[in-house]
Amino acid sequence: MQNFFQKILSFFMAVLAFFGIGKTAAQPAPPAARPVKYIAHRGATFAAPENTLPAFARAAEDGCAGVELDVRRTKDGVLVLSHNADLIGTLNGVQTTRSIGGSTYAALCELSLGHDETYGEIRIPTLREALELLRALGLEAAVHCKLQSDDFLRQVARTVTECGMSGKCAYNTDKNFRTAIAAVVSEDPAAAFHVPYDDAFADASLQTLVSGPAAIIVTVKVTALTGQTAARIREKGFSFYIWNVTAENLQAALNAAPDYIEFVSGVRVKELTAAI
Repeated sequence: MQNFFQKILSFFMAVLAFFGIGKTAAQPAPPAARPVKYIAHRGATFAAPENTLPAFARAAEDGCAGVELDVRRTKDGVLVLSHNADLIGTLNGVQTTRSIGGSTYAALCELSLGHDETYGEIRIPTLREALELLRALGLEAAVHCKLQSDDFLRQVARTVTECGMSGKCAYNTDKNFRTAIAAVVSEDPAAAFHVPYDDAFADASLQTLVSGPAAIIVTVKVTALTGQTAARIREKGFSFYIWNVTAENLQAALNAAPDYIEFVSGVRVKELTAAI
């Protein structure tokens, strides 16, 4: 009798298993560990003013593989680095503000942004100066284009190519990706592009505009990470970039195994990574 009941129980267990009832849902495999490149947001801002040559040099010393930088254009057509539309500096010891788009490059250079032991008086750098320094330091660049006109994007991409940094720069063009990608690729065929997670999957044709799916660098804010983020990005062959990383969420970012981690301003990367 006992054998009979055991057979009945085994039969029902087999039926449940066949229909998937009572089984534990399969969990996605954790992403494979991979080398990660650390990116300094606007340079090593703990040591020098943001978006300046000393900040980029200190980022290299701090063990970063690259920097994020912001590009604007002066009234007379010079590409310069600044996150904000206005430049704040000192002139004859007096704090002064000048519009970047409304000022000539020479007028902007009159403003002092600080002093550095190596570079002396710090002035607003041109994109060309910054790229030449990054090439000498062996750093990559996440180039945030603060204007979106086709002629501006082409000028930025042309400068990247002329400075020998094609393939070492990824462009952030904010929105209108199809138009922006076409403008940049016309001057820099090897260009890669930062595209937010949702936008990268909303328009599958974007990858047909670039050299390959890896040239689409999917950007994810660290607080928006989910268990499926990395798997979905890897499945498409995209590159993976996590930004806004701090000491508190660095381990979560590393667990997602991205290609790039961009820290918030002011982070000392060597100190932070040494503690891991």
